[in-house]
Amino acid sequence: MASEALIFAGGEPVHPMWHKEIRERARSGALVIAADSGIEHLHSLGLVAALLIGDLDSATTESIERARSEGTVIDEHSADKDETDLALALRAARTARVTHATVLGVGGGRTDHLFANALLLAQDTYADLIIDARFGPDLLTVVRARTTLTGAPGDLVTLLAVGGTASGVTTSGLRWQLNSEQLEPGSSRGVSNEMIAAEAVIQIESGVLLTIQPAPIESIR
Repeated sequence: MASEALIFAGGEPVHPMWHKEIRERARSGALVIAADSGIEHLHSLGLVAALLIGDLDSATTESIERARSEGTVIDEHSADKDETDLALALRAARTARVTHATVLGVGGGRTDHLFANALLLAQDTYADLIIDARFGPDLLTVVRARTTLTGAPGDLVTLLAVGGTASGVTTSGLRWQLNSEQLEPGSSRGVSNEMIAAEAVIQIESGVLLTIQPAPIESIR
């Protein structure tokens, strides 16, 4: 049984800086799931999906047929559904009893999709999953108790409370430390902090944080 899932949403293609990592994790046995046209993004990396799920209104006929020929399970849903394709994919990952899910392609140029998907990942429904997401070259991590972020001194880190107050927020390895403090939704207190070491630890006593690590400009040139 796989312990982690790679979920390809139908937004932007996976940024080249993540290609090596994603291929290696897929080869190591991660459960690969495509949400609708996310199938095209994973095919572009030479990967095979275990599951293609969604209403399939944006995946091409060619990519669907390729998935079928490769043995991918296809779970087609009505377009008149109450959940997005990504929500269906996350539910499938939970059903498969993975403990960690990485979501790729959460934006795709639509601001509504970017916000909706980021908030979706922070829902209590997925509290039993460790979740991170890659949008372009940037990394988003959902923090519910304790998370260790990796990077380099000078890398930016933003902490955003979602769904209510995040209480007992304590950090180490950041330039501006927090010590058992509160972050409110909409507060700019956690914006543009900086790493001062290769790792930063974020702990919270209650609530949910989204941490965003924008890629350093020099790493994406």
